[in-house]
Amino acid sequence: MPDRLFVRYFPESDSLQWLMYDGEGNVKLRGEGPPEAFAERTAEMSWSGSVSALLPGETVLLTSADIPTRQRRQIQQAVPYMVEDDLATEVEQCHFAIGERLPDGEISVAAIERGTLDQILERLSAAGLAPGSMKLDTLCVPFDGTTSVLIEHGRVHVKTGPASGLSLETALAGTALGLLPEDAAVSVVKCADGGDAGEVLVAQLEAETDGAAQVDVSDAEGFDLLCANYGRSELDLLQGEYEVDEVTADDSNGWSLVWKLGVAVFALQVLLFAGEGLYLGTLADQYDADARALYARTFPKDRNVRDVRARWQSHLRGGGGEEGGFLQVFGAAVRHLPGSSLDAQNVNFNESRGDLILQLEAPRSEQLVGFSQTLGDAGLTAEIGTINQAEDQVKGSIKVRLQ
Repeated sequence: MPDRLFVRYFPESDSLQWLMYDGEGNVKLRGEGPPEAFAERTAEMSWSGSVSALLPGETVLLTSADIPTRQRRQIQQAVPYMVEDDLATEVEQCHFAIGERLPDGEISVAAIERGTLDQILERLSAAGLAPGSMKLDTLCVPFDGTTSVLIEHGRVHVKTGPASGLSLETALAGTALGLLPEDAAVSVVKCADGGDAGEVLVAQLEAETDGAAQVDVSDAEGFDLLCANYGRSELDLLQGEYEVDEVTADDSNGWSLVWKLGVAVFALQVLLFAGEGLYLGTLADQYDADARALYARTFPKDRNVRDVRARWQSHLRGGGGEEGGFLQVFGAAVRHLPGSSLDAQNVNFNESRGDLILQLEAPRSEQLVGFSQTLGDAGLTAEIGTINQAEDQVKGSIKVRLQ
């Protein structure tokens, strides 16, 4: 059976932890240091298997978004603008990873600056590492439905939900743990490398919960436990443009084959960069011209438009905050979709009239009527347009506007 290598990279300190298991599940290699130390340690080593990477939770924003559609392409398009207010930088500078749908119906989301992720991947690549997946150590904490705390060497992880939580240094953990609700059920695992600081944190938690916190002491180190629970986290950062085919080394050539392949690919890319740059420049000019032509056809009365993107956003927001804009009507309507058994198929908006047309699909026509009444009770004007009965579904449209 193939080996499996886990690595955890800390961008701030440029340090790497690694842990390799052989095909029988026995530890084959472990250590820590700069990425170059790992490269030196494995330079003459042959192994086959996958590379699974972890990042500290502090490097990524964990959040969620209420998006009613279940079509992944539409979710990917909507996520950046649904979580925009939570970001500390511009949407265009961030990479968004989409996880599972949570029990409350929202989609779990992780956001990280593209520049940070690019630097992380470059440092791993310099050590000969091409991870097939990349997850957060925060979400690799074992979770049984209660608030879970894992204390390891120098760090503490607090997992509050299937895709929520935080990680921080032990020195800062006391204040954070003190903010937990007094009646919260807390499960604590103190790892073998938790040290004296871990003992202090355990005592603090027991005191604040009047001894109700369930405390377990593990013989394993924290990194080992996180790696053992790696597969239970569904939120993988390597999505979209960062999605990769997992690279493994064969038994005879080991890491040398990976290095040779990397050098060959790099040389080929250098040869193609000049031509690709010219092509992408031409393509960008064409996209810009197409975007301006589309905007001119949609809004023929707008003249001398310099920033097409800003003008699109202005129209979507109803001209910079006017009542009845797309976002106002859309937001007021779709918040009632979760739990209604309705599936949004299409959305159209007439800016001049302020009408939002929702194309919906439901098991029964009564559900469309009920949804229309729900919107009316919420202070919206809702009119049913068409209702068509299919084999086992009903398709219909509802026109919505603010009163």
